[in-house]
Formats: sequence, C-alpha cells, structure tokens
Amino acid sequence: MSVDSTHSAHLQELSKKAQQGTDEFSKWAQDAALNPEEVYKQITKKLGRLPVNPPWSIFAKIFHEDTPENIFQSQADFTDRIFKEYSVNKGSLIVDAACGTGGFVRLLSMAGYSSVIGFDQSIEMIAEAKKLGPQATDYFVSSIQNLELSPKADAIIWYDFSSNFALNETQLKELLKSLLKNLKENGVLIFDIRIDNGWEIDFFKQKVTTFSTENFQRIWINLPNFKTREIVFDIFIRTKEENGKWAQWEREQMKEKMWLLNEVRDIVYSLKGIDLIGIYNDQYLPYKEGESIQLAKFVLKKVT
Repeated sequence: MSVDSTHSAHLQELSKKAQQGTDEFSKWAQDAALNPEEVYKQITKKLGRLPVNPPWSIFAKIFHEDTPENIFQSQADFTDRIFKEYSVNKGSLIVDAACGTGGFVRLLSMAGYSSVIGFDQSIEMIAEAKKLGPQATDYFVSSIQNLELSPKADAIIWYDFSSNFALNETQLKELLKSLLKNLKENGVLIFDIRIDNGWEIDFFKQKVTTFSTENFQRIWINLPNFKTREIVFDIFIRTKEENGKWAQWEREQMKEKMWLLNEVRDIVYSLKGIDLIGIYNDQYLPYKEGESIQLAKFVLKKVT
C-alpha cells in the first residue's frame, strides 16, 4: 500500500473520533463534510485572531501520536530496497533531512541500519525526536539550506509527504544542491514530492478536516490557490492537561507549492554531478510516462 493510502486510513480513524464528542469542536467535526464553508466561518470567527506560531512548533508535541511511523513502513521498505541496490550498507552514514520527530530514523534503525542521523529546522520537533528515539546516532537542529555535514553522508533521505519548503523552482534547486553537497561521491539521495492529483487525497482536498485522540484535538484547514498553485494550511491544536481539561487552542500555518512532475524533473535534470537513477510511483515501481501519480519518489546518485 502507498504511504497516502495508509496515512488516509489512519486519519479516518482520528476523524471519526473527532465527531464523537458533544463540545464545539465535535460539532464542527460533524458538520465539516456537509457545510465546510459555514464551519470554516465559525472556526475563523472563534480562532482566527490567535497568533500564528512557526511551522511544526505546535504540531511537534502531538505529531508522533497523530502520525505514527508505522504509516510509512512501505516507504521504509522501498528505501531499504534502493539502498541494497546501490551499495548503501547497514553501517553507512545515513541522514534523514527534515526528520520531524524521528519516525523514519526509528524505522531504518529497526531495519538494521546502525548509523542514522536526523535533523530538522524545528527545535520542537528535534526535542520530541530525542525523547522518542535513542536509536539515532544524533539529532540536531538545522535547515536544509545551512546543512554542513562532517563527515559527508553515504545517503540522504528527504521524505516530507506534504512539506518540502520550496515555493518555486529556484528554492527547490537550492535545497537539492545543498543536500547533494553533503553527500559523498557515489552517495544516494532519495526525495519525494507531492505531484498533481496528490493534492486530491481526502485530507488535503477537504477544506476543513478535524482529528482527535484522547490527548489532542486538531483542526486542519486547506486553502488552495489553483491560479498560483500554492496551498496554505491553517492549523489549530489543543491538548489535554493533566487535570483532564483542554488547554487553550494554539495555531500555526504552512504554505506549499503544488508541483507538476515535469517541473521537478526539469530541476533534477539541471543539477550537475548527478545521475537520475529513477522516478518511482505510489506503488514504488518505476514511473511510466503519463500515469497518475500522487507522491513521486526521485532517486539520485552523486557522480564526479
């Protein structure tokens, strides 16, 4: 199964949980599918003046429960397959770029890779990763743009599933160049990027989505601009305190580019010193021209 299908199945369970209460949040959850514009207005009126925190700062404290790493097992199996094909061994230095709370680091560690490092530009995400995962050689705070590895990595993975930080071709090219700069010769870079109808999947297509567990409530609002092919995520989260009461709502926002496959492919072709090993589809098979694809996986090898 693809990452998107397993992720969607998990979020459907959290969405059902959100509808089961009797508070205002649960009423929004119940009405969101039938009256998304009205619910959006109600949420905006109630929460729209909250200060906006940096991306992934508020989300960090619920991310592991909201999005556990087992969702991405198929992507980890694919990564293991690519590593075996291109001589990235179990002791190779592997770096997880934008690692979040370290879920993929833990998956690779469980697969037997003994030297896996994760970094993220979110201080809060790295703090959670350190709590959750002693398996990593190290976790550290860095942006992709400012990455300086010593020694350089045998392989870098950049799996973001929704967030790749680049809003135009120049930015994406510079991020890829920075990662490649931190690879050894013959090193492997694997990255994914959401393409075309990948934005049609339920948790991005719906304007208002709501998710809940016993410990948190989350509102995710999708605000796409199809003319500019950008999408803004407006996110509201509250957690349960030790006394059993809900804390105050907190807010953060992110913006994404809705990429076309040809745009990304052209950027990759413009990079110097790399071989494009392949582009892989949602079933982790080599992409065939013209087929539908949601989350494209690019595999590059650094050459002289």
